[in-house]
Amino acid sequence: MSGGQEQRIQPEVLLAQLQALRDRLNQLQAYGAQLEQLLASLRAAIAGVESLSEETEIMTPLDPNMNAFARVKVASSKVAVGIGRGIYVALNKENALELLRRRELEYMEAINKVKSEIEKLSKAYAQLAQELEALQQSAVQRGGGRGGEA
Repeated sequence: MSGGQEQRIQPEVLLAQLQALRDRLNQLQAYGAQLEQLLASLRAAIAGVESLSEETEIMTPLDPNMNAFARVKVASSKVAVGIGRGIYVALNKENALELLRRRELEYMEAINKVKSEIEKLSKAYAQLAQELEALQQSAVQRGGGRGGEA
C-alpha cells in the first residue's frame, strides 16, 4: 500500500519540479532578451560616439519621451556617459569609448552565463520529462494488468 502511495506522490513531485524549471527557464529567457536589447543599445551608443567629431551634426531629443528633436552641431570634445542610477559623467571620446566597451564585455559575459544556465536547465527539464513519461507508462502498464484482476 505504501508503494502505491509512493508511485502516486512521485509524479506529483516530478510535475512540480518540471513547473519550477519551466518558470525559471522563462525568467532566464526574458532576462537574456533584456540583456540582448541592452547590448544592442550599447553598441549603437559606441557607434555613435565613434562617429563623433567637432563638425558632427546630430539630432537630439528635447524631452525624455522624444516628442521633439533638434539638430545641433557637436561643439565639445566631451561625451556624457551614464554610469548608473541616473548619473552621467563628461568624458573625452577615448575614455567614453573605453567605458562603453568595458560595459559591452560585461553584457556579453552576462549573456553567455544566462545562455549556459538556460542550456543546463533545459537538459535537466528534458531529463525530468523523460523520467515522468517513463513513470506514467509504467503506471499505465501496471494499471492495465490490475484492471483485469479486480
